[in-house]
Amino acid sequence: MMSDIWQYLTWPDSMAKAAAVFQRLDNVWRSSMLSLKIKLDLYISLIVSTAIYTSKTWKSTARICQQLDVFHQHNLRKILGIMWKDHVTNIEVPRRTGQRRLQDIVAER
Repeated sequence: MMSDIWQYLTWPDSMAKAAAVFQRLDNVWRSSMLSLKIKLDLYISLIVSTAIYTSKTWKSTARICQQLDVFHQHNLRKILGIMWKDHVTNIEVPRRTGQRRLQDIVAER
């Protein structure tokens, strides 16, 4: 029972911290001076690591997995500069970046 409560307290906190870090680096994601590789390296080391830091305490529910993927897709689209009107599929985004789904990364831990 207590572990279920802990899971729901740590999961949103990790995602909120990762989202805050991502937002603070907005000028990096918009920069045309940095290559996509550098942006993705920064994203993985700063944002993804923050988002999944407490993942060992989470119970892998469908809701959490779906929210992880939504968070990850949103961030990758921002890094690539993809707008909603560009009509790029969710399958194409990881293909362009070479990234895996965030829930798959968490499942490996």
